[in-house]
Amino acid sequence: MTFHERLAAAMDRQEVSQAILAQHLGVSPASVSSWCSGAKRPTDVGRLQEIAEFLGISPGHLQFGEDDVRAPNSEESEAERLAYRRELCWYWRPAPRDRGRQFGNAAAYAFESDIPTLARESAQNISDERLETALTVDARYVVGELTGIALDDFLSAIKFDEIRPHLESASRANRKAGSVIERGLDEVSNGRLRYIRIEDYDASGLTGPEFEEGRYMAVVRNVLDSQKGDTAGGSYGLGWATLPATSQFGLVICNSQLSIPLDGRAENRFMGVIDLPWHQLGKDEFAGRGWYGIPDPADEDTEFRPTVSCWGNRALAADALVQRPNHRPGTSFLIVGAYDASGVVDEIDEMAALLSESLAGSFWPAMVDAPDADVAARLRVMVRAERNGDRVSENYVNPLRYQPSKTKALLKHLADDVVDTLEEPGDVVRRPVTLRVPSRHDEPKHEAQNHDAVLLVSEVGEDEAALPHAVSDRITKLRGSHMVVSVTSAGTLPLGARPFHAIVLAGEAAGDSPAGRAADRFLRAAEPPAHNRWIGTPEIKASYARGAVTALSEFDEKIKLAVREIIRQPNRSSSDGPEALKELIRIQPPSVTGRRPRVRDVLEHHINDEGAWVITEATVRLPPRANGRGWTFSPVLRFGTESGAPIPVGWASIEAVKRCQLDDVGRFASHPSARTATFSAVTDPETHPVGAWRAKILLDVRIHDDEASR
Repeated sequence: MTFHERLAAAMDRQEVSQAILAQHLGVSPASVSSWCSGAKRPTDVGRLQEIAEFLGISPGHLQFGEDDVRAPNSEESEAERLAYRRELCWYWRPAPRDRGRQFGNAAAYAFESDIPTLARESAQNISDERLETALTVDARYVVGELTGIALDDFLSAIKFDEIRPHLESASRANRKAGSVIERGLDEVSNGRLRYIRIEDYDASGLTGPEFEEGRYMAVVRNVLDSQKGDTAGGSYGLGWATLPATSQFGLVICNSQLSIPLDGRAENRFMGVIDLPWHQLGKDEFAGRGWYGIPDPADEDTEFRPTVSCWGNRALAADALVQRPNHRPGTSFLIVGAYDASGVVDEIDEMAALLSESLAGSFWPAMVDAPDADVAARLRVMVRAERNGDRVSENYVNPLRYQPSKTKALLKHLADDVVDTLEEPGDVVRRPVTLRVPSRHDEPKHEAQNHDAVLLVSEVGEDEAALPHAVSDRITKLRGSHMVVSVTSAGTLPLGARPFHAIVLAGEAAGDSPAGRAADRFLRAAEPPAHNRWIGTPEIKASYARGAVTALSEFDEKIKLAVREIIRQPNRSSSDGPEALKELIRIQPPSVTGRRPRVRDVLEHHINDEGAWVITEATVRLPPRANGRGWTFSPVLRFGTESGAPIPVGWASIEAVKRCQLDDVGRFASHPSARTATFSAVTDPETHPVGAWRAKILLDVRIHDDEASR
């Protein structure tokens, strides 16, 4: 069934008409009609999630065609099951004759073996493998747990009993890997196994022959073999290394639907790969890697015959938990014995949540969908948690949830809804920043040229300021892949600067042009293996004219200068009161001795009939503290004088409004994760040295913690 057929069937089951669904979603009936007919389909992940929830189905069923994938029980399937149990085996690469020993894959040590790294590297490969004919590549990350019969059936399908002796030997041969392997074996012995399955759809798939150059060879057999173009990020080998590195056993099961058939075959190309250090069983020594497949019929070696892909066995794919729910090309990778090496998370729901957060953090620009601007998301991601195949949770990764201010800023840029200065919350200022691209010696050669990158600056909104771990005053940089390359400090900022986000769209992210393509290639060459900054790499120095490193430094300084100029511009006045009152109130500037809470703005202020100043919803900016604690503060209002220090006045009442609370002695206390707090207050006229109309006032906060910056 296609998407529109699944949608129509779900509407029929729930007796929901097109008009009712349109009313619930707030769209026109014509839009729903086009979805049901197959003429169009919704692309916004928030809307897709809402449709699935309203119709009582899983997002996975709506998007991919099946909810819980189960192996069919037909006679044909039983025949396939008997065939793979009879034919498949593990082949282990013998140790070299020179007795050299490799105690691990060096590529795996290039990264941290944790969930955020897995998310970044795997999604980068998925994004780069998007078919040229597809606007969007879909990805699904499934974090699962097996117990009981389901675990026994899975271990039988991958012939784990053949693997176990090698794992036990490898754990003794390598101290670092040994403890991880032992923990994994203990979990299996205790009846529990976790996995992460990474699926992509409308991607290339593992194309190419078994033992010659191609995507299949690059992923399954080779190390550090890149099959990508010169502007794609990463290599299959280095990115692939994060998959076995996230397995306690170094074990990954692959099943692929090919975009280009090989010898007339395209469906269910199956192979298991295990990446172990050198180890020994009896007198036999093994280099480390092993492959689970069919013995190569073309190889005449009867003792050490390599295994090759098993094709078209749907029962095998289902039993090994890599069954593809539809015929869209792409690959499913199952990480067996998945774990987070950092130890931050352990349970499957925690791992799923961290995956969602990490994917959004690195790929929110690629997930932005702007149909009004005729821009489709390059990457659409779903994260699911399951136990024994039963769904625990399943949600789209919505960039508006995790990166609201940045996502809205990019959407405004795509819609050409930008302004010259930051005047109101949500405004976006756009400026060109020139990157000098040096001449290139290697193919494709080109002369030196200038590229105008796009700088976007927006004020941080309340929705993001209130998020845990929210960080502002940073510059996010990306190029044509739409993966976040780095998030860096903006340097020294002007006094009174509002919290902001800055986004740099460089290379092809700024637009498709010859200069944009040249800049994208230049910046790609400036990225180290982790693709987390732009520096003078060996490739930059070898492929470009002298001065390439200087050009990168100049570009960075130009960005910071442009950001400072934008946020230095006069800010709006938040007061709705008369102009005379606006002239009377001043927000105290921040101390130059360190970052501390300060009043950012005031929604409204006036003088009441009793002659008291009424401050309504004053917002205090709360920077994060090094000790991780919250802030304790109280508002201070002073009357200005012609000469001498301002005179403080007392409060008749103070009230906590948002993200803070009053303690027992009348001070405001904030939660450590809060980045803003809002209060209202009324002064006591009896404490005024002069009438309220006769003096300017200064509004600030006093910190009541001796450890706070002053």
